[in-house]
Amino acid sequence: MNGTETIVDYLTSVPAWYLATCEGDQPHVRPFSFAAVQDGRIWFCTATTKDVYRELEANPRFELTAWKPGHGWVIMRGKADLDDRANEEVRRAGFEHLVGLGESYDGPHDETLTFFSVTEPEAWLCDIDGSWNPVEL
Repeated sequence: MNGTETIVDYLTSVPAWYLATCEGDQPHVRPFSFAAVQDGRIWFCTATTKDVYRELEANPRFELTAWKPGHGWVIMRGKADLDDRANEEVRRAGFEHLVGLGESYDGPHDETLTFFSVTEPEAWLCDIDGSWNPVEL
């Protein structure tokens, strides 16, 4: 398993992980739960109507973290690439995932449903002993 798959496997093995953005000098953090791999890149989904999308448009830098009991935690940072090039498989999976959470869209091609990938990614698997083990992405 390569580093990209390792991170996506980790993120999809927990009920939620947390993505942080910044608006001006105010950080914002919120739960996310969908991640997928396409063309060797990690993809996430959200809606163009959400604050997180507006914040990523203004400042594409973000950081995320997740904790899995007995497995330490993951930290990943990078820049959101908001150019939605998600393929049909990723788009359908993201749509079904968000609808399963109670969100409402008019199908996988709803104009408000959007997918973004990550550029300049950096990731670490961390442990309680203080170690930050880099993951090659």
